[in-house]
Amino acid sequence: HGQTGGTVDWPLVPADLRHVWKHFTSLDTVDPQRTAVVGASIGANLALTTGADQPSIRTVVLLSPGLDYRGVATENPLQQYGQRPILIVASEEDTYAADSARTLADLAQGESQLEIYNGAGHGTNMFGPQPDLSPLILDWLATNLN
Repeated sequence: HGQTGGTVDWPLVPADLRHVWKHFTSLDTVDPQRTAVVGASIGANLALTTGADQPSIRTVVLLSPGLDYRGVATENPLQQYGQRPILIVASEEDTYAADSARTLADLAQGESQLEIYNGAGHGTNMFGPQPDLSPLILDWLATNLN
C-alpha cells in the first residue's frame, strides 16, 4: 500500500503481476496448469485481473472484492475470466464489498460460490471471526485444482 515510496498507481499493478506470474510458473515446484490466485480487498480485484490475464489459472478466490477499488475494476476482468470457477466471500456489514460480491456472483459465467458472513469484517480480517473460512478456501482449491 505504497510504503515502498514513490507514487502509488494501482492500475499499473496488473502489468507487474504478469512478471510475477511468469516467474512463479517457471519454478520447478509449480505446476503451471494447476494454479489459483487468492486475494483480499484490492488484492481480490488484482487476483481477478490476474486470473483474467492468465488463462492457465484454474480458479480464483476473492475475499471482500469491490467493483472498483482505487481504479482496479472487476466487471470487465470477470467477463474475460470466462467459465472458470470462482469463490467470492464478503461480510454483510462491509456493505460495499458485500454488494460488489453479490454483483460479481450474478455476473459470473461459470461455476461460482458466494459466501456472505455476518460480523466478519473486511478482507483477511474475516479469518478471525470465521474459523470455517480457511477450510472453505482449502476445499474449494482442492476441488478445483485436482
